[in-house]
Amino acid sequence: MNHDPAPPVEYLPWDSNFFGKRIARIKRDTLTPPDVEAIFNWATEQQIDCLYLLANPESRETTLLAEQNRFHLTDVRITLEKKIFEEKEPVGVAIRPAVESDLPILKWIARQSHRDSRFYYDNHFATELCDKLFEIWIENSYNGFANQTLVIDIDSKPAGYLTCHVEDKEGRIGLLAVHPDHQGKALGSALVNASLVWFKMQGVTRVSVVTQGRNIRAQRLYQRCGFITRSLHIWYHWWNTPKGQEA
Repeated sequence: MNHDPAPPVEYLPWDSNFFGKRIARIKRDTLTPPDVEAIFNWATEQQIDCLYLLANPESRETTLLAEQNRFHLTDVRITLEKKIFEEKEPVGVAIRPAVESDLPILKWIARQSHRDSRFYYDNHFATELCDKLFEIWIENSYNGFANQTLVIDIDSKPAGYLTCHVEDKEGRIGLLAVHPDHQGKALGSALVNASLVWFKMQGVTRVSVVTQGRNIRAQRLYQRCGFITRSLHIWYHWWNTPKGQEA
């Protein structure tokens, strides 16, 4: 008996439970018309409310299919990278691993600091939930989701953080944020440079980071620290809303 291949889509339990909507992610960054038909047949059967698509903009067919099927652009995802050489510790700043007593301040900073995320630009997600998402994210990072969470202190209080991830000798910067009262003081650059030293000590030879196309400030920060663009993708969200009734 012949079976149709499984559609390139997966249900996301965590996102669904957190946002209170049935959410799934398309697992390919390029699509064909048969893919789209299979995805929507599956989404109908599974009563999916929202589909995420991270699309390769080099595929003209994919972007056209997204537009024709009511996917809405929510973000441009830019990945930058840097090769690790002889990195130097930043001077004149106090940077250390996070401790549990830092969490209340780190969570407060997280709630204020990631407003360029695609979640905030999709008005189907409540702002309060988006704030909570990043609060949970930094707490989970400290509790083991990240390999290291670095904190920069001003007057003996946390003024910013950066999370570090390591997999197969490649490093990745996760979250980076600086307290609103201390922005413009090069604390972000200090955190990035300190992370590069930490990655070097782990035997990492290359570090990557993802930021948003709308976040020019972050792009400039990473470029000043020696990162160059590696790739660009487009985030689309589709919602199960009748045509003509989109928010």
